[in-house]
Amino acid sequence: MRTTIGRKTTALATVCLCLLASMSVCAQGTRTDTAYSYLERGNGHYQKGDLDRALADFSLAVSSDPRLAEAWYNRAVARYDKRDWEGALEDLNAAIRLNPNHVMAHIKRGNLRANQGAYEESIADFSQAIKLNPKSAMAWNNRGLTRQHSKDFDGALTDYNRALELDSRLPSAFNNRAGIRHDRGDLRGALADYNRAIELDPHLALLYCNRGVTRKALGDFQGAINDYTEAIRLKPDFSLAYFNRSAAWKAMGKGFEAQQDFIRSMESGKEPEISLEPSIEGAKTAKPAKP
Repeated sequence: MRTTIGRKTTALATVCLCLLASMSVCAQGTRTDTAYSYLERGNGHYQKGDLDRALADFSLAVSSDPRLAEAWYNRAVARYDKRDWEGALEDLNAAIRLNPNHVMAHIKRGNLRANQGAYEESIADFSQAIKLNPKSAMAWNNRGLTRQHSKDFDGALTDYNRALELDSRLPSAFNNRAGIRHDRGDLRGALADYNRAIELDPHLALLYCNRGVTRKALGDFQGAINDYTEAIRLKPDFSLAYFNRSAAWKAMGKGFEAQQDFIRSMESGKEPEISLEPSIEGAKTAKPAKP
């Protein structure tokens, strides 16, 4: 009788454990489904440029399922766009702990660390992204940019060349490589890269400003003026373009125009940037919002 009771008790305990396990799986499934619902809604807000609502939904997704790396990553991207570097870094660290193979998280963290001047750690992140996905042109380009900031120009040039082998339509890589070529005296090579970058994206003011510098160095002052003028048309508060055009006017002996542009260059204005930024997951055409 004791044996029978013991068997029944054991069987009952087993059934209870199975039920508890089943309930746990169901609960986890519910949490995950809820988290993805918040993610989807957050993605919609993000694509519309509403970072605050996107951030709120991504936070709800994290709370609903803290084991979902995608939720941490998407919230990190939103925080990154709001220039909340500390919060973004915490979320990226969490996403990578949950999914060490998350290529975009490594690239995003590399960008963040580069923005903070932590170049060694930034390069390590890009290198890990490349190890995980050797065909990521974004990782190669961004590691090249960080190496360029670190004065490793040979390494940067190698990375830009590889990025362009993988994707020959990257204005950023052409622009970045052109800068190294210009500094090394290969002005014709730099000009060719700027020309190609502008063909790919004629709406980036920085490209015209940079090409203007190379044209001026080649003695093409009118071409430089034209480029600076286009850069200013695209971005009227582009102080560096005014400053450079002032120098070009001065080189042409036009003191009045030079003085006017120099005065304008002293006004405050945010310089445009060219960067490759991973966006959120789960959005087909997500575009990072401008701060």
